[in-house]
Amino acid sequence: QPGTEDISVIVKNFGTFPESNLVCNAQIWGYISDPDNGTKLYEDNEIDIDFDTPLGGEVILNFDGFTFADEGRYGLFLTMPYDNDNMPRNNEGRYGIGVDDTKPISVYDLDPSDPDGENGWYANDLEVTLQGYDPLSNDVSSGVDFINFRVNHGTTQTITGSSGSFLITQADDKDDVKVEYWAVDNVGNVEDS
Repeated sequence: QPGTEDISVIVKNFGTFPESNLVCNAQIWGYISDPDNGTKLYEDNEIDIDFDTPLGGEVILNFDGFTFADEGRYGLFLTMPYDNDNMPRNNEGRYGIGVDDTKPISVYDLDPSDPDGENGWYANDLEVTLQGYDPLSNDVSSGVDFINFRVNHGTTQTITGSSGSFLITQADDKDDVKVEYWAVDNVGNVEDS
C-alpha cells in the first residue's frame, strides 16, 4: 500500500577474494506518469562496504526510507562498482515494486440458481460460491488473499484464496438469511461488505 517503506537489501560476495571500501547506489524510478521511460524519484548511496568473507559472504545495507505516494509500478535499481569484475552483471540488481491501493471486489453465484421451493423460497440446501477479484489499477494488482463471510451475523469464516463455496442449510433457515462477504487483497485492502 502507499506509505513510507525502509529500503534494505542483502548483497553477497560471490568472488574468491575479500572486497573493501565498496559503494552501492540505490535508485527508485516511478512508472506511473511515464510508463515507458520512468522518472527517477529517489537516490541514496551506502559507502565503505566491506566483504570480509569471499564466496557468499553477505552484508545488509540500509538505505534511507522512501515514501511510495501513488498507486502503480516502481523499480528499485542497485549498482556496485565492478572495476576488476569479469562478470559485471553480477553487480546490478533490478526489482519491480507494485503499490496497490485499490480495494478488491467479490461476487457470488448460487446453486441452484433459482429457488427450488414455493413462492420464491429455497426448500433445500443452497451452495454459495464466492469469487474475489483485485482490479488492475495503474498496471498493479496484488491479488486476492482471502474472502471473509458471515451468515446471519454469526461467526466470521474465511475462504483462503480468491474463490470458494459454502452451504446454507436448513439449520440456518429463518425468514430471511443474511449473508455478508468481503475480500481482502495481498496488501491488506479490504472490500466494503
